[in-house]
Amino acid sequence: MEDSTVQRVPNRAQPRPVPFRPARAPGRYSDLGPPPIRVVEAFATAAVTKAQTGQAQRMPNDLSVVSTPVRNVRTSLGTVAYRVIGTGPPLLLVTGYGATMEAWDRRFVDALAERYRVVIFDNAGIGRTQALPAPLTVDAMANQTSAPISALRLGHANVLGWSMGSIIAQALATLHPGQVRRLLLCASWPGNGTAVRPSQQAINALNSGNQNQTMATLFPADQAGARNSYLAALSSYPATPPVPNAVITAQATAVEQ
Repeated sequence: MEDSTVQRVPNRAQPRPVPFRPARAPGRYSDLGPPPIRVVEAFATAAVTKAQTGQAQRMPNDLSVVSTPVRNVRTSLGTVAYRVIGTGPPLLLVTGYGATMEAWDRRFVDALAERYRVVIFDNAGIGRTQALPAPLTVDAMANQTSAPISALRLGHANVLGWSMGSIIAQALATLHPGQVRRLLLCASWPGNGTAVRPSQQAINALNSGNQNQTMATLFPADQAGARNSYLAALSSYPATPPVPNAVITAQATAVEQ
């Protein structure tokens, strides 16, 4: 892999991640922080146009990732659903176990879009992305991740993987090194059997589907503001169907191989 760097973000790595199902409960929008400059400029321009002409100006749909449409790209491994925002070098975000692309905090994606062309997408069998033949494997998911890089002509892309997505990203860099410029691994593990497994209590809480239990496990008790801010950011996305249980089970088997 030419001109590539690998960064690993320390985290409580685990051999079997647990599914995260973003809640649609209302958060505090005051926690979201100031909007990007381009958002303020767009609304200011629209307001001036309305005052001068009396005509409402159509707002661009790339102000935030939550307002960008879900697109489909046909690839060699079936249809892949994605969102894209920003301009600059391509940056592909590979999401984690049991998550949709709407699990990415929109503030995080919008900030990256100030400098990169950011692409987020659904993994196999989620949303509009085509399921892969059984048995599902990490290599198969890496190949399906490679397919939209080719179809969208992203070239030599920066790739960020989170949780299970970091394992897919590692496989992508191994199987398709010419497509990866830089690799950033978040909440990752090397897959060599030395990862520290979380407590069964934590696993049960994250698998419970109970929002309070999930948030209590992901966020320390003194981080209520961060928790509410994250939920508010996720609630900005249009509602999406939950990840099918069969897909979650297949993903769990794949990462344990």
